[in-house]
Amino acid sequence: GGCPPALGHDPLHVLAQGTNCSWTLERHTRSYNHLEGDVRLRRLYSANKFFLCIDKMGKVDGTRRKNYADSLMEIRSVSVGVVAIKSVSTGLYLAMSKKGTLFGSVRYNPS
Repeated sequence: GGCPPALGHDPLHVLAQGTNCSWTLERHTRSYNHLEGDVRLRRLYSANKFFLCIDKMGKVDGTRRKNYADSLMEIRSVSVGVVAIKSVSTGLYLAMSKKGTLFGSVRYNPS
């Protein structure tokens, strides 16, 4: 539910009254077109202390060696909320099968 009309939509006023109510604030659509195509080189580190790597056969694995060549990834912004991850040394993109298995792919596919 919303706030009673007498309280208005001023959050400080609502807090001062001790009333528990909620309302939705409209979000303005933002444009992130300037970020599309942005490329960053990174090593992706997991919580279990491994760096993501994709070998030349397309096998996705992890290594503990920070400077391992296959662990350097190119992360490219494709659109809002979508990035393409590509191994710099092998040129293979990080992909996932319908069953959730990770593998290296020679071409980028948004799905």
